[in-house]
Amino acid sequence: MNIQELHREAVKLAKQANLENDLGNFEEYNRLLLKAYELEKEAAEFLKEEIKSEPTRSVLYRSAATLALKCEKYSESIDLITQALKGNPFEEIKAELIEILTEAVTGRAGLVKSNDYLNSLRSRSVSLKLEEKTNKYGGAFVISHVIDFLKNVNQSYQNYAEVQFTKTIDKDSVADFDYSLSKFKNSSNLLGSNTIFSSFGINISVDKSGVDNFDVFTKEFKEMRDNLFTEFKQDVIYPEYEDTIFQERISQKFTEEERKKIFSPVLNSITKSKDYKISLTDYEFKTKIKEFKPPNITTKNTLTPVIKKEAQAIEEDTSLTRKIEQTTGKTKKVIFAENIKYLEQEYTLVNLEFDKKKIYFNDPNIILIIFENNYYRIEDDNYKIAVSNKDFDGILSLYSKSFILKYSTLVLSMENISDEEKELLDIYETTTVRDW
Repeated sequence: MNIQELHREAVKLAKQANLENDLGNFEEYNRLLLKAYELEKEAAEFLKEEIKSEPTRSVLYRSAATLALKCEKYSESIDLITQALKGNPFEEIKAELIEILTEAVTGRAGLVKSNDYLNSLRSRSVSLKLEEKTNKYGGAFVISHVIDFLKNVNQSYQNYAEVQFTKTIDKDSVADFDYSLSKFKNSSNLLGSNTIFSSFGINISVDKSGVDNFDVFTKEFKEMRDNLFTEFKQDVIYPEYEDTIFQERISQKFTEEERKKIFSPVLNSITKSKDYKISLTDYEFKTKIKEFKPPNITTKNTLTPVIKKEAQAIEEDTSLTRKIEQTTGKTKKVIFAENIKYLEQEYTLVNLEFDKKKIYFNDPNIILIIFENNYYRIEDDNYKIAVSNKDFDGILSLYSKSFILKYSTLVLSMENISDEEKELLDIYETTTVRDW
């Protein structure tokens, strides 16, 4: 095809691509757009050495650079604009080329930054793979099994963070120990930096930069925070649980209560009753390094020992009990009692108060309080609040405190916050009234 035919076909394909995009057919949109770009680039290259062929030369390069930009081929877009500017484009076309160049440079910088970030996560990741125990699903996996597995691993990591924080930080060295502990635990989340879907494989890592100091600035805290994921891998992911040397080491490092808190979620994912199995693999999920085997009695008793409680401490247990009572005259008799392991409860808030500051909601704020693993937790995505506590009244108090402190921080630093934080501040401002 000659230049005119190439250009006409590129324009035709670009229009078809836009129609597919409007219909939501994004795969077809990308295919047509890429083909349009290749044709327009070929047309422009015909005039690469024809410096005097203006404005045709710069118009074709401008069109090809724009299509490259839409295809997220930022480096190629920059190269095409550079070629266009080597000629003598008209001033208005030159201005448009420079505008496209700015977008391409910005896009490439963002892409490099994104790739660098993912590569940083992947460099310290650990690879875990879930497989169904039967071949019933032909290599596919059950979504609920993946959710259960990921939830348990993340819970183990958060509990590990809680234990290490408690062991590292002196209660008297922090203004509000429980608040700092709760925020550190809830901000310690595992990230998936890569996945495969033949069975289910995931590279798990953490973002150290996303963890705030929470008013804790000691050298010990920084070292603990920076090494948290590395030690978690060494203590929880890598070891063979039935190895006696490992059991001796972990028993010396953590108390019975700490071991139970850390290992209970993991062991919950590798019991014989589970319909899936978990393996530690190489980065590409091709070679199994170890398979997490259901624990024997000795291993289970070591990692999740039965905690003997003193008689007077029984009343302090935060487990919930559902009772059915039968009343005969003035006498009540319990005819059924059940320990509750998981409970969701909606709770309505009309105002909050902390440190002599008050918040009034324009409309009642309905939050979901979840009881699980003997802890209450609130995860309020609307206001970006995540807290946990063993006590029901304590979780409400901690929510109020977190809400007002976050709001106050946003207000005080509104001139120097990100666009995302500005959007969050706008939510606070439009849905509540504050008295300060």
